[in-house]
Amino acid sequence: MKLQYYIARFLIVLAAFVLMQVLYTRFFWEEDLKEHADILENLVLVQDSVDAVYFGESSNFTIGKTDQDARSISEMLDDEFPNFKIGTVEKGAQHARIYHSLIKKIPASSPVKMVIVTMNLRSFSADWINSELESNLMKADLLLQDRPELVSRLLLTLNFYDNKRGSERLKDLHAAWKKDKISWPYEFPYDNIYDWDVAKGNGGWLLEDGSWDMPKIQLGTQEIKQFGFDIKEDNPRLKDFDAIAKTCEERNIKLIFNLLAENIDAIDALHGKDLSFLMKRNRDFLKARYQNNELVLVDNLELVREVHFIDKDFPTEHYDEIGRKRIAKNLADSLKKILLKP
Repeated sequence: MKLQYYIARFLIVLAAFVLMQVLYTRFFWEEDLKEHADILENLVLVQDSVDAVYFGESSNFTIGKTDQDARSISEMLDDEFPNFKIGTVEKGAQHARIYHSLIKKIPASSPVKMVIVTMNLRSFSADWINSELESNLMKADLLLQDRPELVSRLLLTLNFYDNKRGSERLKDLHAAWKKDKISWPYEFPYDNIYDWDVAKGNGGWLLEDGSWDMPKIQLGTQEIKQFGFDIKEDNPRLKDFDAIAKTCEERNIKLIFNLLAENIDAIDALHGKDLSFLMKRNRDFLKARYQNNELVLVDNLELVREVHFIDKDFPTEHYDEIGRKRIAKNLADSLKKILLKP
C-alpha cells in the first residue's frame, strides 16, 4: 500500500508539472525568450531555408556615416553565392558561448550544412570574459539549453547562472590582469597587463610640451587591456570554440571560423610592434589549432587599414563599407574553394 501511495503521489506531481509546462510554453515562454534570448528568433527565421548560417555580433551590421553600401558582411557574402543561401544570426556583444548554444538548437531536419562563426580576438581577453554584459548573456544562454522550458524558467528565477555583481567581476578582472603572465621572446619591462597598463597610464604618451597626451593614453591603455595577453589552454573562450568545433563535427556541419580584422596600423603607431606581436602570435595559435582538413579559419587580422575603422577612441571591429567588403571578399574566396571541391 505504501508503494502504491508513493506512486500515486509521483503521478500527481508529474501530471501537475506536465500541465504547468504546457501552460507556460503556451502563454509565457515566447515572452521570456523575447526579453532574455531574442537572438533565438533570428535562428528560427532562417534555419529552414538556408544552406549556411553566419553567426555574428556588431562587427557584422555596424556601418559608417558616409557608407553608400549599407550591406552587412554576411549580406555581402551571401550576394557572392546565388546558388548557396547564407542566412544571418546576429546581435551586438555576442561571443562563442552563445554561438555554440545556438548551433546546438539547429534542428537535425534543417538544410543547414555549414556555419560561419565570428571569431573576435578581443573576446579571449579577461576584459571581455569579465564584462558586466556577461550576466545578461548567461541569462540568455540558460534559456537556450535543451531542457523543459518550465525548468529553465525556474532556474532563471533562482538566478542559477553566472550572475555576479559588477564589483565581483571587476575584482576578478584585476586579479586576472595581475595573474595571467605574458611570455616574451625578448626583453620587455612588463609580464602582465596590470603593470603594463599602470605604467602607460601614468604619462606613457606625452605632448611636445611634456604634458600627458590623454587621448593617446586612453586609447593605448584600452588596447593593452584588449590585446595584451597570451591565449592559454584554460581560456574559457577557447573552450567555447573547441565546443563549437566538436558539435559541428558530431553533426557533420562544415565549420568556418571568421577571425576579424583589428586596427593593426593604429596599434603599431602607439605601441611599436610589441602589442601587435602578441596579437599575431595569438592569431597563429588559433590557426594552428583550428586550421585543418575539417575546419577552416579565415584570417582577416591584418586585412583592413586604419582609415576603414569607424571607431577611433576605442578598439572595435567596426568597419566602413570598404572594410566590410574586404572581409566579405576574403571569406568568399575561402568558401568558393570549399564549395568547388568535388
